[in-house]
Amino acid sequence: MGGMPQALGQSPRATRDRARAAHLRYEGRVPDASFSALLRRSLGALERERPDIAQRLAAALAALAVTITVGDEQLGIRSDGTRVVVGEPASAPQVRVSTGRATILALVDGAVSLVDAVLADDMRLVGEVADLARFHDALWLYLQGAVRAPSFPVLLCAFRDAS
Repeated sequence: MGGMPQALGQSPRATRDRARAAHLRYEGRVPDASFSALLRRSLGALERERPDIAQRLAAALAALAVTITVGDEQLGIRSDGTRVVVGEPASAPQVRVSTGRATILALVDGAVSLVDAVLADDMRLVGEVADLARFHDALWLYLQGAVRAPSFPVLLCAFRDAS
């Protein structure tokens, strides 16, 4: 199962056409196509385009320090319960995530679940069970926002083209 995630109520063709139109609007590489840039831009898009999901995501991540490593890049995410912020990794994160760009794209495309990525050793999660469950719920919310926010296809095209 490849391609863009299908938005609820849209046919696979409509989803492909939307992604293709977004790709046509994208001209050249974004100056910074890193994972942290994708995450920062996509969180901003969620706040603007789907504030309901952004608020639920911030609440799910409240007081949970997460460090994410994608390839050679490492970043931290934190939330005060109202907004998710990307920054430096925490010195003692509650959740550590390690993966690659291809796995990020597979998750966003809906080609693999978080559980399957972990079982295939394409993603490593370290933390207490309760914290990992909160991270899973937050990731699910983020991906739900990704299929519902109009600017995500353009952001994803830039990340995909740089991969």
